[in-house]
Amino acid sequence: MEINQADHNMAIKDEPEQSGIVYYDAKDSALFGLYGIDDKKENGYPRFNAKERELISKVSKDVEFLSYHSAGIQLKFETDSSQIYFKATNQKPSDMDNLSNIAQSGIALYSFDEKENCYFLQGVTRFSPKASSYNVPMLNFPQSPRKNRKYVAYLPSYMGVVSLEVGLEKGAKVKPVGFSPKNWNLWHQHHARMCNFTARRKLYEYDFSILGSRSLEFRFLWQCHDGTRNRHHS
Repeated sequence: MEINQADHNMAIKDEPEQSGIVYYDAKDSALFGLYGIDDKKENGYPRFNAKERELISKVSKDVEFLSYHSAGIQLKFETDSSQIYFKATNQKPSDMDNLSNIAQSGIALYSFDEKENCYFLQGVTRFSPKASSYNVPMLNFPQSPRKNRKYVAYLPSYMGVVSLEVGLEKGAKVKPVGFSPKNWNLWHQHHARMCNFTARRKLYEYDFSILGSRSLEFRFLWQCHDGTRNRHHS
């Protein structure tokens, strides 16, 4: 028996383009808020701009390679679409032996829960580790009645995204969501991009925008079931 037969959550969800779904460039500032990237006109989604990468290249070619990765970049938007797809092309297929395909190259999508006043993990991109391009459904809410929801997507930690499009239902409304200076938090039971740590976590995001347009730094405060706390900075 294949693992995806025993647990459908383990199945690869890469699909061809669906009828009724319209794809939009994630760099379209009229539709999406894109943060953590300086030059949106530059190709791809590198965490450092061309001038910074040139300086880095003089120090270390290995670090220059990492500077093309999309870690720390987030996409924020609000839409009434009941379906969301991510169609993306990465620099190359996943190749790390100490991280899963999702952890290295995946995109995580969270939706805002008004009742709980926080974001919950909706899903991650599940595609073949041998692939560099994919089209993955991220969620499928009931189609009626339509409801506006806020979303935030985090780009891959150890992979550079070459192109990214967001697929929404035809006729759906979408608009960018700004980066709030106020703290907000994410609750979820298990973050699929984080190995086997299954304790319930609360994520605080602090606004470091005063340090510069690219300085979207995050401070994580994880509170485990037993009350212990672990801090991680990235």
